[in-house]
Formats: sequence, structure tokens, C-alpha cells
Amino acid sequence: MGLTKVNLGSGVTEIPASAFKASGLTKINIPATVSKIGAEAFGDCNSLTSVIFMGSAPEIASTAFSGDSLTGAIHSYDSGWESHITQKFGATSLNWVI
Repeated sequence: MGLTKVNLGSGVTEIPASAFKASGLTKINIPATVSKIGAEAFGDCNSLTSVIFMGSAPEIASTAFSGDSLTGAIHSYDSGWESHITQKFGATSLNWVI
């Protein structure tokens, strides 16, 4: 199963491409300091079902969450989220966003 939980500190500003690809992550909190999420950063994370964004919408590569089992994302409804909801999560099985 591998990696299931990660605590990203407030000093993290970017999640690089393939950083957690095919890991066993089940959920992750993205700190407000993250401004960019790279391609397939969470790609093929078959156990990932929840992502919590703590701040404004970061720049998210179109394939950042490709092949996931992601079913929910929570965010502070801040600027930039409208386009991210449809453009960046459209290829997942995401069925709720708060």
C-alpha cells in the first residue's frame, strides 16, 4: 500500500510533477502556501478520495489528479476556484466540492 498520509508544512510552495504518483495516499491537506501542483503529482493514487485546499486556488496541472479515485474536494471558496472545479477535476470521479 505504501504512503497513506502526508503532512505538508507551511513552507511548501509547490508540489512537483509525479511527487505522490501511484502512492497509497487516502487524503491530503494542501496548505495555503502551495501555489503550484505539477503534472500527475497525485496521478494514479487509487486510494485518494479527499483533498482539502487550505487557501486560494493554486496553479494545477490538468493531469495533476488523473487516474485517481478522488470523490471530494474541500476548499475555502476563494478567487480562482470556479475555473479549477471544471477544468482540473473534470477527469476524475469527483462528485462533490464544498
